[in-house]
Amino acid sequence: MANKTIVLFQGDSITDCNRFSVTPYGDGYVSKVVKALPQLEIINRGISGNRVIDLKERWKEDALDLHPDVLVIMIGVNEVWHYLSYGKEYSDSQYEKDYRLILDELKHINPKLKIVMMQPFLFEVGVVKADWVAPLDRLKVIVKRIAHEKADAYIPLQEILNQATKDYSKEELLPDGVHPSDLGHQLIANEVTKVLQKLL
Repeated sequence: MANKTIVLFQGDSITDCNRFSVTPYGDGYVSKVVKALPQLEIINRGISGNRVIDLKERWKEDALDLHPDVLVIMIGVNEVWHYLSYGKEYSDSQYEKDYRLILDELKHINPKLKIVMMQPFLFEVGVVKADWVAPLDRLKVIVKRIAHEKADAYIPLQEILNQATKDYSKEELLPDGVHPSDLGHQLIANEVTKVLQKLL
């Protein structure tokens, strides 16, 4: 039997989604992708609270050593949240440098690696304040730029969630402005599933 394609999901709490208690996939969008695409070997290594700098610190164990065929990654909202709420410093330039570094490291060990980059997102409800919007918008520009250079697919989740507000309230999709509801996770999973079906 041929080996299954290994798909590694990386990111923060939106990817993690209780994976340490609801093992091994969590109860968010990753678990829904698992159900939609059971033929894949899926690994969830999202960790709540992570920023790009945290991914860089654990990248060998949680990415390089796993030898994925596909990387699905979303990271960025905690850069803004943790700076504005907790004073954890970051810069746009360092975010971009570290993001490029981890992608390059993984691509170096597997030149055939497929990369799916997802846009970070938020709604100005719940814990989200007005001053979060502009800095996250800057990071979205960086993510899109990197994706155009290095990724095989880019998923504009903010635009997709914005579109969904025609049918649902912002709170129904992201109750606290950051973390998706089950409905929000399903929308993300639908987009990821479509992309993976095209790539693989």
